[in-house]
Amino acid sequence: DNGNIFENENRPFLDINTLPFPYSGKAGKMSQLYLNLENSREGIAMETSRGCNFSCRFCYNQFFNQSVCRAKNKDKLEQELCQLHKMGVEDILFVDDNLGVSRQHIKDLCDITRIYNMKWSGGLRADMVDKELVSILENGGCKSLFFGIESIHSVRWHQIDSPPSYHSQFHQTNIAVDSCKWSQNTPHPVNNHGLAF
Repeated sequence: DNGNIFENENRPFLDINTLPFPYSGKAGKMSQLYLNLENSREGIAMETSRGCNFSCRFCYNQFFNQSVCRAKNKDKLEQELCQLHKMGVEDILFVDDNLGVSRQHIKDLCDITRIYNMKWSGGLRADMVDKELVSILENGGCKSLFFGIESIHSVRWHQIDSPPSYHSQFHQTNIAVDSCKWSQNTPHPVNNHGLAF
């Protein structure tokens, strides 16, 4: 304002379950135009949560979201995914900072995406993934996972303060990759830290 910078005071986070459906109004009309394109990927971005409970030094979350994760409850997820289904959406990219808010959140999500026969991709911490979870994800329509493997160098890894320990992280990553290989559909790399079912 007239060359002056004003910094707003911190305020409580909004209740994510009270926020309006993101593809209503003009956004809904634009998404329909996108879905109707002949060469459309037919993928729509959606968030099931905001923030992340971890405090990795390199990540914006510890400042922007204060290392707090707010997840939509199952009723909210059901409402929004039902609306996307009615719009003709079959493919979703979940853009959560960390889709793995909790194991129950992932199970609830997969229960709903399975009902609507939706395919989706999203990002998880590698230390959450095991054979049981891979089975749930696969049955829930997950087609690719992105793991946040920050570095392969122990010095760098310690510098970013990313829990758990460096050796534990690699052990968990190996478990995650092996679990995906165990999946009925052989995974293949989609980028430098992603696996697809």
